[in-house]
Amino acid sequence: MHDIVILANGKADSETKQKAGVDFRSELPWNGKTLVDHVYNVAKGFADPIVIGGPIRDGWRQVPGGDSFVESMSIGASLVTKSHFLLITADLPFLKSESIHAFLSNADPEAGWNYPIIPIEECRRDHPDLPRTTMRLREGEFTGGNIALIEQHAFQTARPFIQKAYDARKSPLKLGQIAGFRTLALIAATKLLPKATTLPALEKTIGAFLKARAKAIIVRASDIGTDIDDYSQYQAIVRGLDS
Repeated sequence: MHDIVILANGKADSETKQKAGVDFRSELPWNGKTLVDHVYNVAKGFADPIVIGGPIRDGWRQVPGGDSFVESMSIGASLVTKSHFLLITADLPFLKSESIHAFLSNADPEAGWNYPIIPIEECRRDHPDLPRTTMRLREGEFTGGNIALIEQHAFQTARPFIQKAYDARKSPLKLGQIAGFRTLALIAATKLLPKATTLPALEKTIGAFLKARAKAIIVRASDIGTDIDDYSQYQAIVRGLDS
């Protein structure tokens, strides 16, 4: 099995901190525990996870996070011992082991980056009140997942670009500007001519940007694409659970 890195160091925004009394989004209450407890309990069914940042837990392999997403990711990557590691964010309230199995069973062992994409109808059916960033392709309309299988060398090669790409992840246009003209043209095509852009074309373009083969895996599981960015999303999820 691959190593697992859980990123739990995402800071709570001012509203979340004030209303929920937490410093990290991963500390948000969930089913009598916290979000990171839930993600950890799911992940430990695959391997002993390494937790980066977040609330301290006895008995966990846990280290402080960095000052940025990429720094925390780099800390986690430096601690793994295998060639690949499974990256999971700690703000996934509905994460299921079955979805991780489905993703990993279709991963390309030769790819530097394996990334899940979820058909948007899955998310809209399960959580209709949550906003989504989507991309339209010939194969359908998709949103991204919050896990990834990453090869160590591929990560080190792409590290200089990852922070900018992560910061622009909610804006396909900004992401295309960072990734270059070819990527910008492809993203524009997904908006103007969605049925003309294919999944293999997207993989090829992203792979060129990251300097390694990229594999997008269609996973019909809304849980790996339902994360919490702010307090309003947290409230919407809690309301949905209560109802």
